[in-house]
Amino acid sequence: STVYSAKINTDGTIGRWNTLNTLPAARSEFQGAAYGGYLYVIGGTPDGSVAAAASTVYAAPINGNGTIGTWATLGNLPIQMLQPGVVASNGYIFLTGGLNTSTVTLSTVYSAAIKADGTLSSWSTLNTLPGTNRLHIATAYNGYIYVAGGYTGSTVLSTVYSAKINADGTV
Repeated sequence: STVYSAKINTDGTIGRWNTLNTLPAARSEFQGAAYGGYLYVIGGTPDGSVAAAASTVYAAPINGNGTIGTWATLGNLPIQMLQPGVVASNGYIFLTGGLNTSTVTLSTVYSAAIKADGTLSSWSTLNTLPGTNRLHIATAYNGYIYVAGGYTGSTVLSTVYSAKINADGTV
């Protein structure tokens, strides 16, 4: 549950690692994103088991010196899950795919608006991914979300999907 940070230097190297506040609870197989001065941690499992998958969302303010403030619990996802993709862009946080407690790999995409104080609106269910996916990378660039690679539960993927982020937080 330990959180680390390192300064990214202008030449692309990183400085020494610093130990920061620990997460409010131990987690693995979660994802996180930074946006608007906050660090978000979403889903995961406290003990490595699918049955114990979490629906909790945590956030902490990111300080100018690379440390983080106190963690807050921001509520829950619509379902318990681990191994999702998470990305924040255009004032929204997006959750793509993942694995639920019934060991079903998901294609669902959720979004929540990020408020000025770092809290989130309620989660909305969006268009699904073209296929089920977990253990993938999600990133955003220039108004699009990209989902790359992953695992369907039986097949490792090399596919890359993209979707335009609309102003209302839909894709």
